[in-house]
Amino acid sequence: MTIDEVLKVSDYVTIHMPLTPETRDLFNARSIAEMKDGAVVLNMARGGIVNEKDMYEALKSGKLGGYASDVMENELAAGGLTEGATFDSPLFECDNFVVTPHLRSDRGRFP
Repeated sequence: MTIDEVLKVSDYVTIHMPLTPETRDLFNARSIAEMKDGAVVLNMARGGIVNEKDMYEALKSGKLGGYASDVMENELAAGGLTEGATFDSPLFECDNFVVTPHLRSDRGRFP
C-alpha cells in the first residue's frame, strides 16, 4: 500500500522515519484530510515531519481523535536553554494532544 492508502484506512498511524527534505511536513493539511476520521497519530520520529499548525486544526475540528509525540518542530534543545527561551506550540491548547520527553533507544550506538 502507498502512504496515502494507509492513511485512509488506519485507526492509528505511527511515524518512525528520519527528517529529510522529502519527509518535512509529510503530515500536513492535505495528508491529514485524507486520513480516516477519528484516527490517532503518534510521532516518535522527528519534529518537522508533522506540521503542527495543520495538526492543531485537525485536532480542534475533530477530524483526528488525537496526536501524541515525543518531538516538536521547535525544540529548546536545538536553540539551547537560554534565558527567555520559549517552547510554544498551538498544540498545547488541545486536550487530545500528549507530549513526552524524547528518550533515545539508540543510546550507545552513536556518539
